[in-house]
Amino acid sequence: MVKQLMSQEDSDSQRLGLKVVGALGYESLLDTLGEVIRDRSHGPLKRLLAIASTEKIASVAPSKVRRYLLYICPVAYYLSACLILIS
Repeated sequence: MVKQLMSQEDSDSQRLGLKVVGALGYESLLDTLGEVIRDRSHGPLKRLLAIASTEKIASVAPSKVRRYLLYICPVAYYLSACLILIS
């Protein structure tokens, strides 16, 4: 269901998919978020939403999220760390 939402042309459906991924917090969905974060064609707001969606996964598997975000983009790693500290 999540991948169907994110594959829609409608940006609202895509954002909803990202929010669902973040709310579920399943570690297995980290790759899905990574695709959005890496793909610069998605635009900065959608990519930032994907980074923010890693917060709940980070509470379950913090080292995997850190390594993953650092591998994808060093800036994303630090933004995620800030989001976790703020909340």
